[in-house]
Amino acid sequence: MLISLVLCCFLQMANREITKLTRDVSRLKFSNPGRFMEDFDPERSGREMRKVHRRFYRESSVGFFLYIALLSFKKLCILFHK
Repeated sequence: MLISLVLCCFLQMANREITKLTRDVSRLKFSNPGRFMEDFDPERSGREMRKVHRRFYRESSVGFFLYIALLSFKKLCILFHK
């Protein structure tokens, strides 16, 4: 009796795992997205616009100009030191 109960539980668990694996494999199959990306323009995407916006404000900040001046001064010092 106990053995049949354990065997029944084991078979139910195995059946659930097989069903889960089958479902996971079917989700991994390629499905054609259709016309979703047909009109995508990478130059006008939200990510590109954020990058341009971030770069513009970073390069127009006072800290960036001080950084460039410091690098130029360091290069001049190395040049005159030789």
